[in-house]
Amino acid sequence: MRQSEVVEEQRQGLSASRRVGKLLREWPQLRLAGYLLAALVVLVVVQNALLALTAAPLRLVIAPAQATLSVDGQRLTLPLLQQPTDVVLAVPDPLTREFQIDGTDSTNNFSLDPAYIARIAGTPYYRFQALMRDSSSYSSWRDVRADGAAVAPQPDGSTLATLGNSASTTTLDAALLRPETPAHIYLRCGETICGEIIINRNDRYVLAHDLASDGSTANEQKIYFPESPLPFLAEVGYLLAQVALWSLALLLVALLLVALLIFGVLVPFGPMLAAAVAQFPRGVGTVACRVPARVPAPLRRIVRDRWDALALLTVLGSFVYVLWVALAEYQGQPHILDASAYLFQAKIFATGQLSAPVPSDLGAFQGPFMIASGGRWFAQYPPMTSLLLAVGIVLHAPWLVEPLVGTLALWGIFRLGRYFYGGGVAWLAVLLGALSPFYTYLAASYMSHTMALFFAVYFLWMLVRFTRGWRWYDLALAAVFAVGLLLTREFSAVVIGVAAAVYLLGGQWRALRERLTTLWPVFVFAGSIIVSGVVLYLLYNTLQTGSAILTPRSLFSPGDRYGFGQGIGFYGQHTFAAGMVILDQLLSILLIDLYGWPFYLTLALLPLTFLRRDAGTRWDIFCALMLVLLVGAQAGYFYHGIYLGPRYLFETLPFLLLLTARGVTGLATTLTRVGRLFGAVRPTRPLALGVASALLIVLIACNLFYYSPRQAQIYQSYTGLPISMKVDAATLYRFHPSQAIVLTNNWYIYNYILWPLNDPNLAGETLYAYAPSPEVLEQLHATYPGRTLYMAEVAPNGTVTFVRV
Repeated sequence: MRQSEVVEEQRQGLSASRRVGKLLREWPQLRLAGYLLAALVVLVVVQNALLALTAAPLRLVIAPAQATLSVDGQRLTLPLLQQPTDVVLAVPDPLTREFQIDGTDSTNNFSLDPAYIARIAGTPYYRFQALMRDSSSYSSWRDVRADGAAVAPQPDGSTLATLGNSASTTTLDAALLRPETPAHIYLRCGETICGEIIINRNDRYVLAHDLASDGSTANEQKIYFPESPLPFLAEVGYLLAQVALWSLALLLVALLLVALLIFGVLVPFGPMLAAAVAQFPRGVGTVACRVPARVPAPLRRIVRDRWDALALLTVLGSFVYVLWVALAEYQGQPHILDASAYLFQAKIFATGQLSAPVPSDLGAFQGPFMIASGGRWFAQYPPMTSLLLAVGIVLHAPWLVEPLVGTLALWGIFRLGRYFYGGGVAWLAVLLGALSPFYTYLAASYMSHTMALFFAVYFLWMLVRFTRGWRWYDLALAAVFAVGLLLTREFSAVVIGVAAAVYLLGGQWRALRERLTTLWPVFVFAGSIIVSGVVLYLLYNTLQTGSAILTPRSLFSPGDRYGFGQGIGFYGQHTFAAGMVILDQLLSILLIDLYGWPFYLTLALLPLTFLRRDAGTRWDIFCALMLVLLVGAQAGYFYHGIYLGPRYLFETLPFLLLLTARGVTGLATTLTRVGRLFGAVRPTRPLALGVASALLIVLIACNLFYYSPRQAQIYQSYTGLPISMKVDAATLYRFHPSQAIVLTNNWYIYNYILWPLNDPNLAGETLYAYAPSPEVLEQLHATYPGRTLYMAEVAPNGTVTFVRV
């Protein structure tokens, strides 16, 4: 090619590039459309790639005398009693999920009601959520091959592979996509099932056994699962990619609505939205309200500001609702083993003791997570939760403590958010918290998470206040709340304390260095508070266990510790792959239970937070970092602990609520800019706020009209027992005869319902004991000759009667 031709092509190419650039400058709408299209394509490609990576490959080799399963980088060999003729790769019930649309589960609480799910499975709302989650892909079989030849799936999604003659060996290859509920492989001998393989990620095993015609099992083989992290890491990535896709979809819907309003397609609604937004108090922090002079000065200062007044009304309304749950739904009682132990230890503290004497007949009175050592009887947990509950016991209202502490935590979130972003965003965050079923039902319980949330929020608020005004008492109070968090949940104290201090104080390093000569005594004083708290923690260990470095939890169960490796937890080990399973489970139930919104839309507003840059961006980054750290750190603990939602993530609430509220305003800001980009004549800010608010209202309506009413139904007369165990707990709570012992031979009823009613010194009017055998009854008769014994008998329908023994 001649040089002149090359120059001409380069000139034409440059000219074309300039024309495209000019076109994009003159039509910025094209640039916006290009960005959105590119984001959509990238997200679709990423999520499809991650979905493919979630497949766990396996190989099953069936020889005449044995079957060998290779999965997860491990091998399991099953001796065969008979030669199988077929292999069935079954699919789970499509309506059975680890966590269902109504917040029930089939993994931990066993609260899933199949009949209810079957009734609603045909509704548009359920089908929409099932489509959103791609429910058919859970625990599904893909790429099934027998000796290299593809095997077609059955109409129900299962796969049937017919084996060769009895003298041959067949190799079956398959991939298990998105392992979730237990997956089953059946070996058939003619028309009967003669062997079974179960892959169960929740209970951490792959199990194989032979099945006899009478249903008995033989030759059981079992390995730990999972070991290989890639499929489960990909599942977490897939979940987050789906959140990003639905975030983009939410943005596109909002953009479409604004465009329709701007161009007059939705003619009546534009002025209506603008008028509604104008009526709502925006930026009213300086507008005074009339307050009677008799109102106390601190409260008067609060209600002068309308955002403060709105927040105060919101948290008070939340308090009433949580209190109703505690009394009407929970009957003022604990309903999980941990909560029973916290309340029992609170009763011990209320008597002025650190521990109670060990009962002579401990087997009849021992409760969950209680340690009997050296003549001392005490719970395995740090003391602060039980200390605060003990105050309620002294006041004869232990059920009041956590709703009150949770309300104070919500108010602290408002104060923190007000400093970060202003009154509007802070109030919206608190409103979301007040409407959150996750917050409401956990704040009504006797668990430690509400206490931890309170201490974490006020630690953060005081630390932020210190970096603002450098007042010594702010840092001192931050240290006090940090100690409270340490004595409540040690792990949360370390993660939140260290991360927040590094970010907040590190970000003010120059100012600190300039004030170092005047601030060092303040840090010494705050440090002394922290050291004193650590000493108190070690002293409590010493008094209870005899060693400062041996915690009651470690004494109760040496394997109950953080980290990866052998000898950890009740599964015998913990792997990084299992940690990814934990994250997937926690995030899945969070997406259901946090707001009661459709699955991925729960977190879809969070990415929209970062659509704009303003003075609050620094705090957006802080909240996002804290959220990622607190969630990611859970991978190192061997158990998901899911009860009343993902309770181990309860301390993430401040960051989730604030980022969600910021996402709403970020969406409104983006819509405003896009409206101006399209050259709208009418003001776009009210329209943008109206559209963002309308979308938020639709999401909140999903909670108010479906999820929260369903939660109230689920927790009516709640016992904490699996749905298959029906018990009239109210009758058990009401029956307290004088100088008597109420007995049960059911371990669950005793530990979940009766045991926490006991007096720790076993001197109350009514005692409650576990009597699984006649020998225990005889022992109780001999030990307590002056007490009448009643056996609580429970009918299949849950009716309780008391029979005098």
